[in-house]
Amino acid sequence: MKRSFLEERKPVKQMASPDKLTSRANRQPHQDDATAEEISSSFDIVARWKIVSTPEKENSSLSANGMEAFSSYNPDVEKRRPEVHVEILVHPSSSNSEFQIGSLVRKAIRKTFKQLQQRSHEFPFNHSAKMVSLPELSRALTSPGSGLDRQVQEVAFESGDEEGVALSSFDDVKWQLYVYKLQNDPATEDDMGHETPAATHRILPSEEHRGLWESLVYDSDVKQKLLNYSVETVLFSKLNVDDDLVSWNKVILLHGPPGTGKTSLCKALAQKLSIRLVEHYSSVYLMEVNSHSLFSRWFSESGKLVMKMFQSMEEVVKQNSSLVILLIDEVESLTRARQASISGNEPSDALRAVNALLTQIDKIKRYPNVLILTTSNLSQAIDLAFVDRADIKQYIGNPSQAAREAILLSSISELIKRGVLGSDPSLLLPESSDSRSLLTAAAKATHEFSGRALRKLPFLTKALKFPGNIGIPVTDFLRGMVTMAREQRSDAESLKSSKSPSNGS
Repeated sequence: MKRSFLEERKPVKQMASPDKLTSRANRQPHQDDATAEEISSSFDIVARWKIVSTPEKENSSLSANGMEAFSSYNPDVEKRRPEVHVEILVHPSSSNSEFQIGSLVRKAIRKTFKQLQQRSHEFPFNHSAKMVSLPELSRALTSPGSGLDRQVQEVAFESGDEEGVALSSFDDVKWQLYVYKLQNDPATEDDMGHETPAATHRILPSEEHRGLWESLVYDSDVKQKLLNYSVETVLFSKLNVDDDLVSWNKVILLHGPPGTGKTSLCKALAQKLSIRLVEHYSSVYLMEVNSHSLFSRWFSESGKLVMKMFQSMEEVVKQNSSLVILLIDEVESLTRARQASISGNEPSDALRAVNALLTQIDKIKRYPNVLILTTSNLSQAIDLAFVDRADIKQYIGNPSQAAREAILLSSISELIKRGVLGSDPSLLLPESSDSRSLLTAAAKATHEFSGRALRKLPFLTKALKFPGNIGIPVTDFLRGMVTMAREQRSDAESLKSSKSPSNGS
């Protein structure tokens, strides 16, 4: 049964605030009398845990209201203090509040740190023994008998420091804690009175998008760049920055060839924001619109559909406690519709529909709790009127060799985990090992492959080279994958040449 966008809404439980802080129940969506320090401080969740569960000595670095002040930012201090984000997925059977779970996890992190720190006494002359990697910390916390298994389903750590976190002092690390639950409801369709849906929408964070952010591999820091931008849009809105004096449109445009993960990145970003902004919004909605579908099927009524679609969205946006993320796929369809209408090849309603969409985007983006994500496969065909509205215009291309190797390694690791392939610890060793060398060869053989094609390659290798077998030796499988990659490349080149004008009628 199809439901409207408004009928599907369900409140998402949020982490309670300590008594010393303003509770969510009493906090108004807009606090005009709030200072910049108070608002920006709410982005530093770690301070909340320090107030509740650490001695007064540890609070000495905090401001008078118990949280670090935005205005007191010191670049020298921040460089010395690594920041670690801790995303805590609540176990479905847990009866504890999000705040209680956050406190338990923080205490467990402190205890685990001390346990790992003891090994430095066993290796007094080994400097690396005084460091702990985030994966190591995560494994220790989620291991059987850790005491968190009945309360926490997953604890994920993220930091800009790839080498590890210094263990010399627990309080030298800036911990950011986010406690959340996943929504299991499937996406709902909004047909706007037609048989074919004009949009789909879901509540985040969603079980369907779990792990999506981590599965995406890029050569640059594009994921962190987009995350930083999105969080700052919320901060600026909450600070009531005058957008006539400092302009930002809250629009992101990802463009590049098909199969590079643009749409997946948008969905992953929306999921990430629903976790990172858990303290600021009672619910997060992702609304997906396929502009190609919208403008190719309903030219006669598309203008009305656009208006109706945004009206239903605006009803949710007006509830300032919710964040609404609009995802528009294949935005280049706007250009095609506009140009076709101007040239007389399509009815004038197409042009009205395009203009209606641009007008509605301009209207909806004025709300502080809206973010617009868009994608395009044809960079040169994007409407300039829309390009001007995008704050970030990010090209997403095919992965480099290093990224391809990382993608293939994650796929191989999954097959080992599921028993399809035999275990091979040498994959983690330097390039001198046979498995690692073959993995590098596979990455070289997949030159110009898209991320989508890379993710398909292991399955095709298994299905066509090793049908019906499990526990396949990793080295044999990697050799088969190199062969399959070359065959895929040959097939693609043959298909391309067959489409050449000189080879066909």
